[in-house]
Amino acid sequence: MKVFAIEPSGNVYGSEYCLLDIIEGTQPQGFSWHVVTTPGGGFDRVLAGHSISFTAPLSRDSHTVPLRKKLFGYLAVRRELEQRRPDLLYVNQAGVLRAASALVTGLNIPIVSQVQTIEDSQFLSRHPDIQPKVLAFIFNSEFTASFANVESARKCVLYQAIIAPTTRAVRASPRG
Repeated sequence: MKVFAIEPSGNVYGSEYCLLDIIEGTQPQGFSWHVVTTPGGGFDRVLAGHSISFTAPLSRDSHTVPLRKKLFGYLAVRRELEQRRPDLLYVNQAGVLRAASALVTGLNIPIVSQVQTIEDSQFLSRHPDIQPKVLAFIFNSEFTASFANVESARKCVLYQAIIAPTTRAVRASPRG
């Protein structure tokens, strides 16, 4: 199965490590991953360090970037989707589901979305129009899922302990 993932922030926070764990937890002979992200946020280096296929066409700090520049990035993602023809689009931030839905229009690519924050859960509730294109929503807790008005059959909860490498180093360092 070819999976195309969108990680729009490109930072190295919890949701990015969750995506990395999911990618590394799938069988390489059964799954082929490609990630699109932003350059320079750190996640691009993590992906490269784990030999995971990726490109970085999306704009950093997209909330401050002019719409035209954002559109160029998403047009590049659309071209990649057309060329790669994945079996699944994995959206690592529910807040970009509108854009993701538009990107797969006419391509018949199903979507799975990771939902890490209460804000993203509330976003889903405010925008029921984007939900039909999404096969499943993966929440990080029952608590986060409780804020989303999503059909229960499409709600999945994946509890995952994530310890970033920098956190491990801090914990391992001697105290004062």
